[in-house]
Amino acid sequence: MTDAPCPPHRPRHALGVGPAPLPRHRAAGPTPAGRRAVLAGAAAAVASAGTVAGAAPAHAFAGPVVHTTAAWGARRVRTERTPGRPTALVIHHMASPNTSATSLSHAFALARRCQADHMDRAGFDDSGQHFTVTRGGHCLEGRTGSLAALRAGDGYVTGAHVGGANTGKIGVECEGTYTEALPTPAQYRALVQLAAHICRRYGIRPSAISGHRDHRATQCPGDAFHAQLDTLRRDVARTLDSGVLSVSQLPGHPAGARRGAAEEAASLPVLGPGSSGQHVRRAQRLLTAAGHRVPDTGTFATRTRAAVVAFQRAERIVADGFIGPVTWGRLLSHG
Repeated sequence: MTDAPCPPHRPRHALGVGPAPLPRHRAAGPTPAGRRAVLAGAAAAVASAGTVAGAAPAHAFAGPVVHTTAAWGARRVRTERTPGRPTALVIHHMASPNTSATSLSHAFALARRCQADHMDRAGFDDSGQHFTVTRGGHCLEGRTGSLAALRAGDGYVTGAHVGGANTGKIGVECEGTYTEALPTPAQYRALVQLAAHICRRYGIRPSAISGHRDHRATQCPGDAFHAQLDTLRRDVARTLDSGVLSVSQLPGHPAGARRGAAEEAASLPVLGPGSSGQHVRRAQRLLTAAGHRVPDTGTFATRTRAAVVAFQRAERIVADGFIGPVTWGRLLSHG
């Protein structure tokens, strides 16, 4: 959690319309333009991969799909970019319900409620954190201007996530409460991918990844999650060193050989326009098997998105054009 106190949670429907506050960050807003998302890793990131010792620019991993503040319908705010690179990455938990909701619409509603809670109740000028990772594995820009600053790599928007010590720190908020439980496999995978990308763009060393409680008296990011931050640091370091996304199995996460379809779907990455690699190729083959023929290119481009939307409509699920846990689950049934 950031430094905003915690109101009680009242669940709402998928788009979160209404004043329902979430436990640490929350609020409602207009229906988002779901296509406004950025592949954070793309070619621009490769150019700076060498800024972290041991990184491998020639085969640098792709960053995650990050949905902008415009995509989820953020309030208009004015932000200023601080010159220079941040030197630390701080991990938070929202202290919100460990929901089973994994849809993109849920993620967007969460972001809107978070911003409203920070601005209306805590008095912040925007969401306190720079980025948010949901339990469904969706990555979102939290504080307006953070994604553009990350892509530029030479400045950042000062956040409001570590009271009195925000200078030089990027904050990532993880949906959920992790005093005893841990992030979902999809969420942890997305966090590793996002954290490695942030470290790569800014030259932050994996050893400089910390929890909120390491900077001030708080339970955040929860006892169970804080105990796994060494694992996160190692996964980020291995990802940067090898150029291949490296994700450990956290305690309680199902092992690959014993996973059912639901567990496997929850552990697969969220894919969207700009994604590439073996997971995209697998999705394309599954789409074709489901009757929505698309070339097996390994690149998520216009034809793949159209096939995904057609498949989602046929399955009567939210047709947002992104492959998250729900869509993966339906696709796997055709494998």
